[in-house]
Amino acid sequence: MNILEEFILLLGFSWQMSNLLPFILLFLSSVFVVIFLRKKSKKTTFNFLIRFLVSFIPLSLYFGFNPVFESDIYDLSKTIKVEDGASKKNNELVVFSLPNCPYCLETISLIALLKKRNPDLTVTYKIITHNDGGDIESILKKSQIKFELLNKNKYTESLTQGSYPTFVYNDGDKELKIWDNNSFGTKALDFIEDKQR
Repeated sequence: MNILEEFILLLGFSWQMSNLLPFILLFLSSVFVVIFLRKKSKKTTFNFLIRFLVSFIPLSLYFGFNPVFESDIYDLSKTIKVEDGASKKNNELVVFSLPNCPYCLETISLIALLKKRNPDLTVTYKIITHNDGGDIESILKKSQIKFELLNKNKYTESLTQGSYPTFVYNDGDKELKIWDNNSFGTKALDFIEDKQR
């Protein structure tokens, strides 16, 4: 998440809209510039090329550095039914991670922002390890996000299926929503945030 997206989020837009709105604004401004240049210049191949580049380059550069993934458009979660009493916690996001996993480390700032926007949401990182929490433990302490150290077991393996980080949300209904690293995007953040209302 870049500064522009965080600013749009701060204005009260949804996670998905904060991700897509910069593209919409860049597209509209590119169209405006092309129309302006069209009125000011003669119709030549060179001018057409300049207009094309002015409209294409800003969008492609922004997309190159801040891509939109499928998980930002669609809900790619898996749902698992839970038996009565199997999970007593409601409104909880659990992030299963590994001690020095770079993808797990990248999630901390995003989850900290989610927690800041939704103070009633319980967030816990469960670090799968046999020793210590590695780099992620110290960063979680600084971010004041709860964490636990766990040994790998059949339950965690069935939830994560070997993919880290894995995000598991329990809203108290008799099901868990599960996202792996590739399926957790702005659509998932919006889902969790909508459940807070």
